[in-house]
Amino acid sequence: MPAAISPPPFTPLRDTVLFKPLKLGKATLEHRIVQAPLTRMRATKESDGVYVPDDLAVEYYSQRASKGGLQLTEATDICHYASGYPGVPGVFAPSQITGWKRVTDAVHAKGGLIFCQLWHTGRASPPGLRAGKQSISASDVPISGAALDGTQYGDAPPRPMTVDEIHETTDHFAEAAKKAVEAGFDGVEIHGAPGGTARRLIQLLTSKQAQTDAVVMGRWFIANPDLPRRLADGLPLNAYDRTTFYGANPPSEGYTTYPFFGGQTVDTV
Repeated sequence: MPAAISPPPFTPLRDTVLFKPLKLGKATLEHRIVQAPLTRMRATKESDGVYVPDDLAVEYYSQRASKGGLQLTEATDICHYASGYPGVPGVFAPSQITGWKRVTDAVHAKGGLIFCQLWHTGRASPPGLRAGKQSISASDVPISGAALDGTQYGDAPPRPMTVDEIHETTDHFAEAAKKAVEAGFDGVEIHGAPGGTARRLIQLLTSKQAQTDAVVMGRWFIANPDLPRRLADGLPLNAYDRTTFYGANPPSEGYTTYPFFGGQTVDTV
């Protein structure tokens, strides 16, 4: 792993609002440090467009689980070819539900909570990664740049969805939510992407009614499986390695290889 500079130790945060309980629907969090949805592209390929959470995923999410803490999964396909990203798991096939059940069981065994993030990538996936099917979107306007398979998005523009396809996609989201519950998830989150959703969020956060209820962290959670404990006690943080964010050889590198503080696994903060 390339050398990098870690931030210095800081003031322990255990006595701050970050470690006060938070009611979230039917769930009660014991602290407010939430693992962000993080695409890691390490699920096992079962067939074209079908990737399944495996033993590595069980270990990865279990490592980052903490008593009363909340994790949000990587973006997860709601149906076949909802995305065209290799190594991205879905929650539509029986094998995927079985795989996720092992993940949720492992998180629950440590007293944690876990939500499944659901997505459909629309125009962000080219035909070459969707069995030749043209990408669908709200319009025929392509993204700039190139897809993972090298396709220039401009050379393979999407087509606007039909009304029937809009309803079908809505149904896919609903069905995926039901299957996520079947897989043991405590809830679901919808992948909103940037645009109008982000602007609305900013409006909400800057309104007089807004409260910073929880802090969602990504890169530091990748590199520090025991992040809540480190923040609680003011312990130094592992530096993250960007080159292993979206896959590595072996897949465990930069995924399940980051050490706990002192080399010990802890279940609580």
